[in-house]
Amino acid sequence: MRLATTALAALLLTTSVVACGASPARDDPPPVSLRMRYDDGAGHVRVATLRCDGGAATRTGYLRGGARGLCAFARRKVRLLSREPADRVCIQRYFGPQTARVRGRIGELALDRRFHRHDGCGNADWRAAGALLPPPR
Repeated sequence: MRLATTALAALLLTTSVVACGASPARDDPPPVSLRMRYDDGAGHVRVATLRCDGGAATRTGYLRGGARGLCAFARRKVRLLSREPADRVCIQRYFGPQTARVRGRIGELALDRRFHRHDGCGNADWRAAGALLPPPR
């Protein structure tokens, strides 16, 4: 009986909010401000920036695609961008000399992550960072 009363009270509250024309509050996604630096290992450096805050979204440099989509991608990858996964077994295969660094903020979280392709784990992280790093050549 108590569960039915609680459910009915929640239904009435929801109905009254909708009837008054109010909508549930939506949290804006956290702002993104990133700077990526890529080095191909032969002395060629490329830089890109990505910024999204409220309705404004911009990208510069080598980044491809829409800035809003890239920011959504960065938000989904915040764990990868914030730290290198620990306790992994990596194949000792050299994939290339490329290195990259992603610095900035997603929301209140400061990021400073380095990427490389010097072994299997580094190459896997590079591929997981996807759209934020240039494809290796």
